[in-house]
Amino acid sequence: MDANFVTYLVIGAVFAVVVGGLAMYRRHLSNAEFDTLHISDAEVTQISEQETLAARIAVIDRWGKVLTVGLVVYCLVIASIFLYHGWQANAKIVNQ
Repeated sequence: MDANFVTYLVIGAVFAVVVGGLAMYRRHLSNAEFDTLHISDAEVTQISEQETLAARIAVIDRWGKVLTVGLVVYCLVIASIFLYHGWQANAKIVNQ
């Protein structure tokens, strides 16, 4: 395997770790989210905290989707380049 491919694989692995870390962070935030909220005068601050938390989770969800699609596209491009180089190397061996 060429050194360039190792570099691209390491970049892809770092990219995957970032996506996984973002997913774990989202999971951590969602543990603090309430499924049901009882409304009364004393819990107004709790409502605003939940709204803030929901907004943060929405931003993380958006970035998670974008980064996951980017990771899949990146991996497909790297795999296709790797297969193309293998095909070209095989063609050189057959033609000799």
